[in-house]
Amino acid sequence: MEELRDARTPERIKSWVADFPGWLQVCGVGATNERSLLLLDAGEREAILLVEEKKANLLLIDEKRGRAEAERRGITTTGTLGVLLEAGTRGLLNPETAFQRLRSETPFRATREVQEQFLERCTKLKR
Repeated sequence: MEELRDARTPERIKSWVADFPGWLQVCGVGATNERSLLLLDAGEREAILLVEEKKANLLLIDEKRGRAEAERRGITTTGTLGVLLEAGTRGLLNPETAFQRLRSETPFRATREVQEQFLERCTKLKR
């Protein structure tokens, strides 16, 4: 939540966070001394700890080091682009259009390789 309220966050997102929907629950987690987690940014560290605490079956995480640590711990992960692909599979949105909006309206970043893989999967989805 702190990251979403950061000064660099686009106004549209900050407005949403200021009045987030009732289905969204914000939870805190305890501190850790685990070295592998302390090497991560606070958001990724807390997300991993929360998944473990709540025994959740999926973690939405994009950051490479955080994802690697989660997977090392046996946590199933997906990223933002994975969510878009799943929504596209279910006919909820056009993942390519959503991706273009994500790139133009948010600070979302992905490597060229990840973007190319995503667009290839979008092409397969159309078939």
